[in-house]
Amino acid sequence: MIKKFILLLVFVNFLMVPSLVFGHGLGQSFQQVVGEYLVEFEYETFESLADEATPYVFRLQNNETGEPTAFESLLVRIVSEDTNETTAVARLEEDDFLTGVSRLTVLLPEGDYAVDMNFKNTEGDTFVEAEFEHTVLPAEGFDWIPVVSAIVGLIVGAGGLKLVEGFLSKKNGSKGKTK
Repeated sequence: MIKKFILLLVFVNFLMVPSLVFGHGLGQSFQQVVGEYLVEFEYETFESLADEATPYVFRLQNNETGEPTAFESLLVRIVSEDTNETTAVARLEEDDFLTGVSRLTVLLPEGDYAVDMNFKNTEGDTFVEAEFEHTVLPAEGFDWIPVVSAIVGLIVGAGGLKLVEGFLSKKNGSKGKTK
């Protein structure tokens, strides 16, 4: 029974390998130092595709200590670089559970964008400003990256499971037989 439990734990751990290798999942993360702060802009998909909801995450932290920096609100403005028109604008509050973090999900058409961020303090004054370039690609067919990642995870997990099972059976002298 213990042997089966250990094998199950090893198998589950190997399934987690892709998420450990890709620290931000399959998303993209961009950082910019502004004075004493580090501003991070990330999206939780491998690429941002036109007319698909893309979750964006905005982080603010102290550049020297790495500690999250609290803010009252964040003004995000997404401007099309092709037409110079504001495509989206939002005033976001800091996340209720994570200091220095805000989130926004938005659908954007294909194109190149400037993502302007203004972090505001309790008086409503901007204390950190940052701008990131962002490209939204045309939506094209099926996204194979999550499928390939899952298959690789399963193969690695199955191989690891076989290695552990072989090791345990040699150690117990049962030559692969389980009870």
